[in-house]
Amino acid sequence: VDSTGLQELVGAGRRTATVIGMAAGAKIKVGKRVLWNVNKVKKYLDENYGQKVSLEDLANKFFVSKCYLSRIFKDSYGFTVNKYILFKRITEAKRLLRFSAKNVDEIADSVGMNDANYFSRMFRKVEGMSPSEYRKRW
Repeated sequence: VDSTGLQELVGAGRRTATVIGMAAGAKIKVGKRVLWNVNKVKKYLDENYGQKVSLEDLANKFFVSKCYLSRIFKDSYGFTVNKYILFKRITEAKRLLRFSAKNVDEIADSVGMNDANYFSRMFRKVEGMSPSEYRKRW
C-alpha cells in the first residue's frame, strides 16, 4: 500500500469509528482527539422543538461548526437537523390534532410554526393530507 492508500485507509477507519461512536451515543477517542457527543443536540431539540431553532444557533450553543454539526447529526440519525425538527413538530401536531380541541392555528403556534399556511403545507408534505383531514380521520 502506497502512502496515499495508507492515508485513505486511516481516514476511513476514523470515519467508521466516528459513526460507530456517535450511533452508540458515546464519546470516543481517536488518536489524541475526543469526538463530540451528538446526543446532547438531539436531547436539546427534543426539549425545544417548539421554539425557533436554527442550525447556526445550535452550532453556537454547542461550540461546533454548522458543517460538523450537520454531518455528525446526519451520520448518527440518518436525517438532517432541519428534517428532525420538522418530524418532531409534525408528530406533536398529530398528537394535538387527535387529543385536543385546539384549532390548526393554535397547534401550529404550539409546535413552533407561527405561520399556519406553512404549517399546513409541511403537514401535507409529510402526512399526505391536511391537518383538518387528519383530524377528521381520528
